[in-house]
Amino acid sequence: MGKKAEGVITVFLSLILLLVMAITMTTIEASRVSAGKVMTERALITAMDSVLAEYYRPLYEEYHIFGLDSGYGTDSTDTDKLLYKMKEYMEYTFEPSKEMERKDYQNAFLLYGIENESLTSNKAMSMLDLEGDLFINQATAYMKYKAVENSLEGFFKNNAALDETKEAQKVLDEKQKTEKSVSKLDEKVLKLMQAIDGISLKKEKTVKVSNNNVVIKDYFVKKINVQGVSMESVGVHNEWVFQSLKSHYQNPTHTIQMIQEDIKALEQNAPLKDEARIQYLYVSLIDVSNKSPEEQKSHYRRLREAKETLRQYEDIERNLIKSVKANIKALHSLYAGVLDTIKTARKLIDEILPLQEEAAGRITAYETVVKDSSGKVDPDFYKGLQEDLETLQRYKGTNEGSNVQGSYNFNAMEHTLARNQVLLEELLQASDISIDTSPDSWEAVKRVAISMNGRVQGYSYDALQFDYSSFKPPEESDSFFQGVKDLIKNGILGLVLDKDTLSELKLEGENLPTDIKGIEESGIFTDLISLFTDMDLEKGTDLLSGFFSGTEGFSQSMETVGNELLRTVLFQEYLGDQFRMYEKEAVKEDKVLQYELEYILMGRDLDTDNLNLVIQKIVLIRMILNLITLCSDGIKSQNARTLAIAFVGFTGMPALISAVKLIILAVWAFVESLVDVAALLEGKKIPVMKKSSQIRIELTDIPAVSRAMIKSKVSAITEGAGALLLSYRDYIKLFLYMEPKNKKSYRALDLIQENIRSKYEKTFYMKNCLTGILVEGEFKMEAKFIRFPIVKDILEDYGKGYTYKVTREYTY
Repeated sequence: MGKKAEGVITVFLSLILLLVMAITMTTIEASRVSAGKVMTERALITAMDSVLAEYYRPLYEEYHIFGLDSGYGTDSTDTDKLLYKMKEYMEYTFEPSKEMERKDYQNAFLLYGIENESLTSNKAMSMLDLEGDLFINQATAYMKYKAVENSLEGFFKNNAALDETKEAQKVLDEKQKTEKSVSKLDEKVLKLMQAIDGISLKKEKTVKVSNNNVVIKDYFVKKINVQGVSMESVGVHNEWVFQSLKSHYQNPTHTIQMIQEDIKALEQNAPLKDEARIQYLYVSLIDVSNKSPEEQKSHYRRLREAKETLRQYEDIERNLIKSVKANIKALHSLYAGVLDTIKTARKLIDEILPLQEEAAGRITAYETVVKDSSGKVDPDFYKGLQEDLETLQRYKGTNEGSNVQGSYNFNAMEHTLARNQVLLEELLQASDISIDTSPDSWEAVKRVAISMNGRVQGYSYDALQFDYSSFKPPEESDSFFQGVKDLIKNGILGLVLDKDTLSELKLEGENLPTDIKGIEESGIFTDLISLFTDMDLEKGTDLLSGFFSGTEGFSQSMETVGNELLRTVLFQEYLGDQFRMYEKEAVKEDKVLQYELEYILMGRDLDTDNLNLVIQKIVLIRMILNLITLCSDGIKSQNARTLAIAFVGFTGMPALISAVKLIILAVWAFVESLVDVAALLEGKKIPVMKKSSQIRIELTDIPAVSRAMIKSKVSAITEGAGALLLSYRDYIKLFLYMEPKNKKSYRALDLIQENIRSKYEKTFYMKNCLTGILVEGEFKMEAKFIRFPIVKDILEDYGKGYTYKVTREYTY
């Protein structure tokens, strides 16, 4: 039995102890590494927080916005310096004894031993990112600590102001589109009038007038008249048009009667001519050679007399035949000329019928819109719409039994024209006859004349009637509009403000946020200057083309605000709180622009340009509101219609007359709007929807309108009680609600940047102004508790230390 080995248990326990120690140390090391990573994350966050705490103070003091000027005195972002600062701040966390003079602190045990290997920024958020939302978020965060009750009340007040016009605007737009569609039919009907009644047209497709009379064509369908010329018989119930036409009708029976009389004269002349010929032959056969000189002289006198008598009868016959030929030719030309106009008229009707169907569909759609607006618009305005609708109803025609007064039955016209065409073709063929000295040819012409005289009585005017009630001699319209044209040719701004008192400041910055982001200037819905200076009443249906649909943006833009109502209202209030606008008695401040809110709206460099465009926008919206008021007043609307008939009644186009009436009302509303805007700029408030009694401009004032008149009207304005009143500031807020948020934010940043650069330092740019940053760092931690040999050998590379990455994002 061998000797038992000594120390086995000791060795065993020692090995066990080493394993226990290895597990314990590894556990401690793992905990240390985990805690070290947490410490690294916190150190990085603290460093980022410390760097962003160096926000640009003037930006906060002036505009309550946090932003880090990462340019650090230069005109571009210095990322290296930014990261260096973060790295330096982290070192104080990793090495608490850094820059401490006491040695015991310097030799203190560092549990973690963390070192920063690298630090990079993959993403830096500036004020210009995310469509300006970072700026808007801070602005609304600042404003939410203020009372928002009044702000919301103002929003709903402005929204209510637009609801007043939304339905009326919709109806007016549909009305304008309907009249434009009907005008195409009107143009064809005018051409049909030209073919049937001879009314000459100009290139502009309106009636041609000369010496205050309608110019009449050489040939037209009704030129053949067998019933006598009267307003009733020819179906032209307009004194001016009838007097122009009266002398142009031709009764072919009169010509036929002249032919018959000439044939009768020929027949009566024939035996006399024959007798004269016999007498002449008889005398010429007498031999007087053996007669005395006196007898010879007497004979030759008789011979000359007989020859002269024969010549006279031959001349009578020749002249009668010539007259018959001329009358036959006249009839032939008349039939041929009128026949061509009949063919033209039938072709026009073929073109008119589908246009009438199209117009009827458009009118029906408009009728539906008008009916739907009942109860949603002013009752008087609705009544005016109904009256205008009755005028349009006539364009539906009477093809389906409609009894609308003034409607045209083009199918019945076509039937009459077709019968007349057959008749004229027969008459034209019959008139192709010749005549000579033979009695047979006279008899043939006589038979044709008798036949023509009977058949031409069948020429009919059935259904060939047009409504000429609106036709009137033209009156001069230039004098009415010239005052407005002269007034606005140099712009609207000078009409409502004294230009000498306006700011001449210009924004002349560099690296502007709007330039960097490509934000375009804002425009206005309609160029009012061009609208009125280029006015041509004969193009009335196109003059306001798209005007009402283009201004729908006023109401539609407000609807999109509701999706983020509170945020929009708060940002709106921030803009109103931080930026200025035009005020009559405003105190000038050291700013790059005096009219800042106007710049945020329009984006022009010059103060005056921005103010001018904002004023035009207010004029435009006031013009629509005033137009609704004018259309709602039956007397004012009728006065405008009377003037429209005086101006363009000679055109014979009811749709044009209706359009010109709307133009006159629009001009009236425009001039009234100038008074409104001048009052707003004086600090007064104007009712959103005026009563008729509150219209300051009379129709008779328009030709003599002037700046002095506008000022006198403004001085008489007093603010009424109970009505919804808006000030100039309210309209600015209204337009700001409608402006896209990115345009508002970037233009506001333009002003912030340039105001700070002007007051503090030139190197400040919003593009360098950071609101947040994303940083990725690579860190190293040395091994502490696993460095004894056995564990170190087992863990191999881990015994040398650990490398890891930390990524964090931090924003204001």
